[in-house]
Amino acid sequence: MTARSTRTPFGAELERHVDALLVSHEAWLAAIAEHRTAISHADAVAIDVAMRAQVAQRDNVIQLQTAVATLLQDDGGANGATIRAAAATLPEPARSRVTEKAVRLREMLARVQREQSVVHGASRALLAHMRGVITQVAAAMNHAGVYGREGKVCAGPVVVSALDIRH
Repeated sequence: MTARSTRTPFGAELERHVDALLVSHEAWLAAIAEHRTAISHADAVAIDVAMRAQVAQRDNVIQLQTAVATLLQDDGGANGATIRAAAATLPEPARSRVTEKAVRLREMLARVQREQSVVHGASRALLAHMRGVITQVAAAMNHAGVYGREGKVCAGPVVVSALDIRH
């Protein structure tokens, strides 16, 4: 990519896509925060809602990234060209604006990855806790007191019993 002074349409289009990516990543972070809150409250419905919001934002980011890649490639950039490299070819003040937004976008992407890692850990902890609760309940409900193949008390067949108190 070479520097050109008449890059207004390309620069405006690139900046529009970067702005949209920033908005989508912010929404993604909000959905991750909702997911984290839902996990802390063990709210299955809220977890589902938050996960669906994250998937929607992820899909939106993928579409926007594809549009940016196409824009960069159509402008003569090599496959895998970056937003910052394209911004360097823009005239001022667009160059500075797009470069600054590209830096913010990179930071936001790193934050999304960190937050998702935290939620992943919290999800695994909640799952382990729930497995423990289920094991305890199964042990308490296991009338036969037998162990399964894993060496744990497992739920056996349901014991059907009744007491007729009418007579």
